[in-house]
Amino acid sequence: MISRPNSAGRSVVVGNDGNVGKNDDDDDGWLIAQFFDADTSRSGFFIFDSANLTAGPTAKLWLRAPLPSSLHGTWVSGQTTH
Repeated sequence: MISRPNSAGRSVVVGNDGNVGKNDDDDDGWLIAQFFDADTSRSGFFIFDSANLTAGPTAKLWLRAPLPSSLHGTWVSGQTTH
């Protein structure tokens, strides 16, 4: 699990993260982490470049409704679902 990015406020809690790779190399893809901002009562996802996590998130995706902190999930390629 990653810690709170430096660019996030103190009210941000980061939950589960998952690697979305372009191939089997963990450094070739993205790390997506769920977060909750207690100041705004909003949830979203931080998207990081797996090869450069220290640069902070490359994108922030806000959701319409807050997610429960106990939400867990995984990323699965379309090839493995058939």
